[in-house]
Amino acid sequence: VVIMIIGLLSMVVGVLLALIEEDIKRLLSYHSVSQMGYIVLAIAMTAYLGVQGPLALSAALYHMVNHALFKSALFILAGIIVRASNEHNLYRIGGIFKDHKALALLSLIPVFGIMGLMGFNGFVSKALIHHAIAEVNTYGTGSLAFLEWGYIIVSAGTVTSFMKFYGFIFLAKGKETLRLKFNSGWLAVAFLSSFILFIGLNPRFLLD
Repeated sequence: VVIMIIGLLSMVVGVLLALIEEDIKRLLSYHSVSQMGYIVLAIAMTAYLGVQGPLALSAALYHMVNHALFKSALFILAGIIVRASNEHNLYRIGGIFKDHKALALLSLIPVFGIMGLMGFNGFVSKALIHHAIAEVNTYGTGSLAFLEWGYIIVSAGTVTSFMKFYGFIFLAKGKETLRLKFNSGWLAVAFLSSFILFIGLNPRFLLD
């Protein structure tokens, strides 16, 4: 139970810090703290549930893979943008969608992945974690309803944070036009995004 609480606190603190962060790389780093909280929570639920724990263990392993995919893509994307703009503050970038629609649309895939939208990989592992929380409250002793509320708050915070991330970088009005040159980073984001979509559309693939 103590480790479950530590995992939940990591989820909450990470997402709250991301919500108020302006630096594009630090924002993603805070979300790594939050996403690791999901994994720690799932591992702790595995231990707590004992023989009822396989679903929680599957959720933990699934989210490890998913986080590696969408967070790698997001950090590469951040590197592309920072290198082109020489700017770390996401409030000062803006306007990329206007001149680079292909990159903007491609970037939606890892963003939707970490948000946990249906059809993308994050939805699958986060749904499994949510079901594991339900099992903890079904088979466990004592009330652990705070896990459910924490999960909901963090999920909403993650969606809100990445609405900010995508909105200010791609949709907000920029101070100047950025000319992003096509490079291997774009291919890396596309490569990782293909797995994000594949897993999201074939959710049993990793489980099997």
